[in-house]
Amino acid sequence: MVRRQIVRTRPLVLRCLVTLLWVGLVLLGFGAVPMGCAVRPPQVAIASAEQEGAIAPLAKPELALQILTKIGTVAQYDRYLSNSVDIALPLGSPHAARIAGWLQQSMAQRAGWKQVEQIYVDRLITDFTETELQEFLELAQHPLLQKLLRSEMQAYADSASKRRQHLQQFWEDYNSGAIVPPPEILQVP
Repeated sequence: MVRRQIVRTRPLVLRCLVTLLWVGLVLLGFGAVPMGCAVRPPQVAIASAEQEGAIAPLAKPELALQILTKIGTVAQYDRYLSNSVDIALPLGSPHAARIAGWLQQSMAQRAGWKQVEQIYVDRLITDFTETELQEFLELAQHPLLQKLLRSEMQAYADSASKRRQHLQQFWEDYNSGAIVPPPEILQVP
């Protein structure tokens, strides 16, 4: 009989979940990718005398793409294009919903994830070792992180109406002169 020992790493789980979430946000365009998480990924580790069902290791490009898929970057990238659609459509337009769906789909085809996927994959390949990518993949599959990412995606969708209102008001204020850029921004070099 194989003896199994369960090791819990909750504080480590939270640190790495936050790190991976920030990596996902960074990859979605909020800054530069930080160097890898130096700690082991959080998990309930089962130490066993035998390695059952070992999966063949993936090459770095496949690891990178799986990470981007698991943390939601692939799904979210095209969704974030809706900010451009929100800016383009006036509030209260009777055809806004129908046009917004068509614009979103058209933008995704021409400027969406498939157009930039290789850049994201190359960034991960450049910044992380194969071992780090494998650790991130394990972390990205953690149920708690998956729940957090689904919640973030839903919050983004839930805020669409409010975001559209604020963007519309911003551009109305800007175009009416209520928002004035500082003089140094307007100077032509």
